Amino acid sequence: MGTRLYREPKLEKPDMVAGWPGIGNIGIIAVDTLRGQIQAEEFGEVEPWKFFYPRKVIIKAGVLENLVFPSNKFYYKRFDSKELIFFIGEEQPTATGRMYAEGEKAYQMANLVLDVAERFGCQRVYTSGAAVAFTHHALKPRVWAATSSEDLIKQVKRYENTILMSEIEGRGDRGTITGLNGLLLGLAKKRGFEAICLMGEIPDYLSGAPFPYPRASKSVLEVLTNFLGIEFDYGALDEMAAETDEIIESIYEKIPTEIRVRLEQRKLVVQPKPQTITEVIPEMITFPAQNSIFTGMEAREKGSFEEWCSTCGDCILALTGGICPVTRCAKGLLNVACGGASNEKCEQDPEKDCAWCLIYKRLKELGKLDVLKEFRPPRAYRAVARPGRYRE
Repeated sequence: MGTRLYREPKLEKPDMVAGWPGIGNIGIIAVDTLRGQIQAEEFGEVEPWKFFYPRKVIIKAGVLENLVFPSNKFYYKRFDSKELIFFIGEEQPTATGRMYAEGEKAYQMANLVLDVAERFGCQRVYTSGAAVAFTHHALKPRVWAATSSEDLIKQVKRYENTILMSEIEGRGDRGTITGLNGLLLGLAKKRGFEAICLMGEIPDYLSGAPFPYPRASKSVLEVLTNFLGIEFDYGALDEMAAETDEIIESIYEKIPTEIRVRLEQRKLVVQPKPQTITEVIPEMITFPAQNSIFTGMEAREKGSFEEWCSTCGDCILALTGGICPVTRCAKGLLNVACGGASNEKCEQDPEKDCAWCLIYKRLKELGKLDVLKEFRPPRAYRAVARPGRYRE
């Protein structure tokens, strides 16, 4: 029992990306779709004999020809600035017949995978799976993240649409990851690897469905490919998601009305900070309900705060895709970008996204680019007295 390598590719400090089946097959779809698109080459496998029962027996002319087991294979890919190893398993080894890996077999499998990572000098291991959440299938799935170190937490927080698993409301700064995704994360840390697990949200009412949930796989890939610095074409994944969405809607319509009404309420997001609705439901046009006079928000990094609304009293969110240029643009420009952005980052602060690049993308998604042709006059600074004051 062990691994069998067909060749020894020459790799220098690659990252490993591992995926197995699970809820909605979110993780394995993300990992295997990436592997297929970059055309990673197979170079080895974990021998299946003591981990799995045969899936089928092939008999030819009355003679047993072969036993077919779930595959657990390694692949590799070289880029100019990045090298990758993939491990993709068709099944998780279990001792009790459950869906998720557990017991001695799971521990052995995880260590065999990490043995290969160690052999080729891997620095970081990524795993991916599902996060069952009280969300709605019409909303974009967020990506829950768990890491092996504080430094990786800082990296995770740089990416939009991600949230630390420990920060999910009601979890009390804790969380558990079942199966090989969690086990590999823990063993990787113990053996000295950096490790990140990325989990795409799936609504709780779809967690037992017998079909995949590629919308969450896409969310995972958006974060993963950013980490890896790889460009990715989401066309095939979008087609898969569209087909799945039709199935989900047909089932959703048959849910009893009283239950469906409660599920629909999940789409009505209470906005705890300015422009949250824009972030959570980007496909919707945002209109201001009032001109804010006192606002603030906590940043993703604990202990720091960011201003997303300057309470100018002259709100134009309806014209900018729900993204405020007054506060999110370093120059407060009201009529398109200054032209100084590089790689869509602000010239004043390269750590921040250019507000007008974000606005352009959002308006393009909404089919509202014609709004950019409208001239916006200078703001009415006297609409709200400065400095602001708040008294209870």
